[in-house]
Amino acid sequence: MSPAAAKLVTEFQDEIEPKLRAGVGELGSLRDWAGKLVGAAVRITGLLHLAEHLHDGFRKPIVEEIMRQAIEIARYYIAHAAACFGAMAEGRHTELAGDAVTWMTKNENVRTARRFSRRDLHRGMQTKFNDASTVGAVLSLLDAHGCIRALPEPSPGSRGGRRPSPKYAINPVLFGKAVTEPLRWR
Repeated sequence: MSPAAAKLVTEFQDEIEPKLRAGVGELGSLRDWAGKLVGAAVRITGLLHLAEHLHDGFRKPIVEEIMRQAIEIARYYIAHAAACFGAMAEGRHTELAGDAVTWMTKNENVRTARRFSRRDLHRGMQTKFNDASTVGAVLSLLDAHGCIRALPEPSPGSRGGRRPSPKYAINPVLFGKAVTEPLRWR
């Protein structure tokens, strides 16, 4: 690799690294995939170089322009990976939201009260939820589709202590018919 091409690799790595920080970097949710992006760009460079110098590529150094092209290809795939991983997460949350509706309508205590807490849902479906953030994503999805509504939080008691788990009311329509489209209940 020529010194100019090697410099581009270092610059690309310096560009990507801060974006990998969980929670703050734009690639934080894609850390496993994006952490390998610089290496993938280098491998793409090798392929582009050999495609251009089919018979004697192993004798020639990789030039800056080939490295620049490979980095451009890598940047192109960032948006596609984000869309793909987003669709996979969204699909999983949609499936879990359907499971949560089933849980709400079949759980006798929830059916009677027509309400539940975040903790109730997490415990009731603990085999399906990997973590608390998944519970939050499912609750947000259910709220956005009008299946549930967040209830006002009670005022804190005079003794302090831990805040109670947020509570949700269930759209009464869920108990009367199958839901095939977003519900409007506000």
